[in-house]
Amino acid sequence: MALGCALTWAASVILFKRAEVQGHLSPHALNLFKNCLAIALLAATLALSGGGPDLERPPGDWLRLIVSGAVGIGLADTLYFAALRRIGAGPLALSETIYSPVVVILSVTLLGEAFGAMMALGGAMVLGGVALALWRSERREPGGALTRISPAGVGLGLLAGTLMATGVVIAKPALARSGLIEATLVRLIAGVAIQLVWILPRPDRLAILGILRPQPVWRTLLPASFMGAYVAMLLWMGGMKYTDASVASILNQLTVVFTLLMAHVFLGELLTGRRLAGAFLAISGASLIVMARG
Repeated sequence: MALGCALTWAASVILFKRAEVQGHLSPHALNLFKNCLAIALLAATLALSGGGPDLERPPGDWLRLIVSGAVGIGLADTLYFAALRRIGAGPLALSETIYSPVVVILSVTLLGEAFGAMMALGGAMVLGGVALALWRSERREPGGALTRISPAGVGLGLLAGTLMATGVVIAKPALARSGLIEATLVRLIAGVAIQLVWILPRPDRLAILGILRPQPVWRTLLPASFMGAYVAMLLWMGGMKYTDASVASILNQLTVVFTLLMAHVFLGELLTGRRLAGAFLAISGASLIVMARG
């Protein structure tokens, strides 16, 4: 599930970038559409499977899932799309490798999972790989011109990865005691709720909410959201539910390799030797952490 999530999410990011360019969509609009579609699909899946809300769930587990969705979906994914607009799919995938070390650190401190010297070395390699690939790096604009990658965009990507990691670690104990589809649906509803708190007071709220009306960009946005917010979300939560959060998070990071290659082939983004070396170092660090987990 964790490996499948990496591949599916990478493909969806390429489509999200195309949709953002085609429709001149804001990060708020992209995230709102993605999450609303996923809610509809998950609700239908839950109904067809004969499931429903877990009314006997302890209050603490409800709180964990709600806070996790607000932080990891409502806030983190919006920041992720803001970074995607600024730096592109490949560099964003590299900056998002911060996700694994943060999950490992939080899993050790909050969930009591084991941690050793090899895992520390692996985390350092991940961060070193990101620095190597993105330090003073360039990106290709849609018109073909080269420009320096925005440090602010990299910062947004790092913050998004940190919040995603925080959200999933918060949810981990509740996931272990919950149905996968129902728990994922609860997180998504919480994510949309916090988005609306953020969107509704804005002067451009009607333009953002307008993404929910059928329009040509849906031809790209629908498959992107189906893969990224429905398929990848279930695979991601499944990986977290059925193995240690630290192991699943490392396997998720293989999306870096998939995204770099797809962004080069389908979006014309740069695939430099330094970027590949940074990706190799980051993935090697991730693999070291997996081996350390045994």
